[in-house]
Amino acid sequence: MRTSKTSHQTETRRGSVYKNLKGFKSKKKAVIHLYAAEKSNLEAREHYEAGNHLKAAKSTTTAQNHFNLAIKAQKADLKKHNN
Repeated sequence: MRTSKTSHQTETRRGSVYKNLKGFKSKKKAVIHLYAAEKSNLEAREHYEAGNHLKAAKSTTTAQNHFNLAIKAQKADLKKHNN
């Protein structure tokens, strides 16, 4: 009996570790996209100050897309915690 209880505890721990790892990956995705959004926003500012408004608009759009992907990753992480 002792081995079956121990194996059940081990399986439970593995399940929680797996859930935590999935949550970590979602958080990591969100951070990567937020960093890319920040970088694109800074590029947009530099282009705008230089008078390159078309490049500034493209960089702003890229920043917004990365921000949206970060929000999507954060929502996926929240969904995992609620289940």
